[in-house]
Amino acid sequence: HVLISNSKNLEFTDPTLEEGKSYSYKVSGVSTKGEGPFSTETNRLLTAPLTPSFNSILNMSSKGIWFKWDKVDTATHYVIYYLDSKTGSYSKIGTTTSPWTHFSIWTLNPDTAYFFKVTAVNSGGESELSNSISGRTLPPPPTGVKAKTFNNIASIIEWNLLKDATSYNIYRAQSSSGPYEIIEQKWGWTIYADTNLEKGTVYYYKISAVFRNTVEGEISTFATARN
Repeated sequence: HVLISNSKNLEFTDPTLEEGKSYSYKVSGVSTKGEGPFSTETNRLLTAPLTPSFNSILNMSSKGIWFKWDKVDTATHYVIYYLDSKTGSYSKIGTTTSPWTHFSIWTLNPDTAYFFKVTAVNSGGESELSNSISGRTLPPPPTGVKAKTFNNIASIIEWNLLKDATSYNIYRAQSSSGPYEIIEQKWGWTIYADTNLEKGTVYYYKISAVFRNTVEGEISTFATARN
């Protein structure tokens, strides 16, 4: 212990505390005859944690974002906030149940920008809000994707029109798990005939929509056709 103050009061506020550190205190009385013995030590007090720093976005879909931040050693858990476009301020959207340093939310709107911040929490309190991290959810995937064989010479793939899509990418694989490769880009059409096939082979097709000519949306579920 080091001397930090002389006071005539029966209480003391320490303005020199640092985030993320713990402190304990002892008190001694002083008279004209000198200094008396130390009191018993106070319980060790833990200050609020240091402010976390965002690391990266790990994954995105049309309805969700998964991100992570750097660990704060004294944190017991973290609180996640997002920028509410209606109020212009950050609102709480979730809490980790342990000192995990990642969080995901899968109830967002497609093709929308979101901003997030995080705080670290322990028994000493909650840290300041972190720096923000932003991500834009992907545009939605096409629905109603189906495939059928036409006279054993072609696969006909169809899907539902997506509003504001400028084109569609057609993916093909010979296994449901891929790898999928783009075989064609269609501008405005929602049907495609694949004729570059091997007889007796099952093909798996997925579709994605492209918006604003360059922004590819989430890829659809697959449909199959046997040549």
